[in-house]
Amino acid sequence: MDNVVYNTRGYVVDQAVFLFSGNSWGIPENAVDIALLAGTKTGAPYNPLTALSSSNSDATISDQR
Repeated sequence: MDNVVYNTRGYVVDQAVFLFSGNSWGIPENAVDIALLAGTKTGAPYNPLTALSSSNSDATISDQR
């Protein structure tokens, strides 16, 4: 929560539950801000993706579930 992340692969979630809120993204940009891998559950706290993105400074999200 409330982190600044830049020049990385972003947050990668696989088979875990994390609460993302208030994060922001610096320069150079991340490959993707939040990646949800195949083992990650659907539903809260990740869905709806639009809410997840907007609560994290318009994060780019790669949903691979």
